Amino acid sequence: MRRLILSAVLLTFAAASAQAAPSPCFGLSLAEAWKQGYEAYTAGRFDEAQDVLEPLAENGFAPAQWLVGRMVSQGQGATKDVIAGLVWLKLAGLSQIRQARPDASKLESQLDMTGFEQVRRRQESWQPKLTHSCSEDTSVPTKIGDTGNVKKGQQQLQQWWKDFVIDASNRNPQAMLYLLTLPAVVFVGDGANASVIRHKGMTILLVNEKLSERTMTESLEAILPAAREAVNDAALTAVFDAPTETYKGRTLHGYPASDNQAFMTLMRRAVDMVDKLPPALRKKAGRITHIRYRPSFVYGGSATNSNFGTFAPDPKVSGGGTMVFQKNPAMASPAFGVIGLVQAATLSQRPDLDEEKITPQQSKILRCLMLTDAYDVAKALDMSPDILSAMSREKRDTNCN
Repeated sequence: MRRLILSAVLLTFAAASAQAAPSPCFGLSLAEAWKQGYEAYTAGRFDEAQDVLEPLAENGFAPAQWLVGRMVSQGQGATKDVIAGLVWLKLAGLSQIRQARPDASKLESQLDMTGFEQVRRRQESWQPKLTHSCSEDTSVPTKIGDTGNVKKGQQQLQQWWKDFVIDASNRNPQAMLYLLTLPAVVFVGDGANASVIRHKGMTILLVNEKLSERTMTESLEAILPAAREAVNDAALTAVFDAPTETYKGRTLHGYPASDNQAFMTLMRRAVDMVDKLPPALRKKAGRITHIRYRPSFVYGGSATNSNFGTFAPDPKVSGGGTMVFQKNPAMASPAFGVIGLVQAATLSQRPDLDEEKITPQQSKILRCLMLTDAYDVAKALDMSPDILSAMSREKRDTNCN
């Protein structure tokens, strides 16, 4: 079940930036630079695309490494060099740019052992560098906020973040690239060390305030993978469209640039399972006509538990609405997708429980409603006694009547 600190992220941001470190964006914001380069690439203006994207790739920006790798390997805007192109593609793949992996596999099929060894040596020796065109003395503001459940003061956390970014940037140019161009940072009082969520169209890095008590090195190891995820995600989703599919009267909305097949498969199976519910639950689940994939990622520590479903009203649908699916579909059960549909429908019927303005008492009411839905669906679908027992125990621990 979702603990409401995540669904009630009250983003009261204060502008803050690490002004001692230079911007890695040659006078543009990273998002603007990436979009300019991507548009030039898709339009076939490869010389322009290389001029824009190569400095970003050299600084360690993975989406740019992917496109530079494609261009270099095919001689577009640059001398053709399969080895160099493959190095860029493999670097992008290591930073979780899934689009680079099939390109890399295709090139690998063309190499002999000597070529593989060249790629390995160059990849292992590669280091990001701050090129002249990416070192203008400008700062990129990062929005800083907290969820309201932190123990440290916001000013204290903002000062720590500034010190952290400066320290990380002095030691790791690639860290600077990502930390200075984060869309938003929100501190939380518990949960994972760092995680990435999507909230109202914004990609947000959640940072556990306890990291401010660790060494700068430990904090960087925990934060950098999530920061990379957040910045890469914001860049890719700005240029890719989300796939959609209609299945049994429900519209499934994928997430731009993500691997959506697992999500589509899972939710088709969940929709099929709705038919097994008793009439009352089946009718409730039928209120949800749109299901959107909005993945979250967790780095370090245990993830804060979260619902599969949150409700968002859809003005085009009379009495219906949208469920937002957040977890990893490859690791989820279709039965929990059904639970999410029913929970989202419950939220649609309780407009008084506004997750953005919820009181502690309302939070308890909402949690009990979600737990009751989960138990009722689990029982109707004959889920295991262990799962039913755990749900019952959670209801007792929450003091649900």
